[in-house]
Amino acid sequence: MMRIREQNSMPKKKSGILDYLDEIAFEILKLMKDAEKRYSDLQKESPVSSGAFSTRINQLIELGLVKIRYDLTERRPLYMLTPTGKRILELLEEIKQVYKEGVSLDEKEIKEIEEMMNKSESGEHGINC
Repeated sequence: MMRIREQNSMPKKKSGILDYLDEIAFEILKLMKDAEKRYSDLQKESPVSSGAFSTRINQLIELGLVKIRYDLTERRPLYMLTPTGKRILELLEEIKQVYKEGVSLDEKEIKEIEEMMNKSESGEHGINC
């Protein structure tokens, strides 16, 4: 018989929600963006192993980003985003978009931005930062 060791899925040394909002969490949250889903469906669509998925979904539940809904007509529970989870996902999507736009700047645009920042730091054009 295989022994299973229980462990706290959220290590005590981590300090807050930002410690858990990595690419894996983002992908799992996105899976529930439009609809609640069964655990097995989420796990199949997840980019991580079943063990890592189990740990991560439990962390997201403990953080209050995901909740489980029990339906008397369904044999299995359904997983869905909480209102906080929906808002966090929106913010993560916005951050990714801003980063993507920033990264897609060409060298000329980056130099122009650097020049504008240098001018504002030196007090030119009446701008003081």
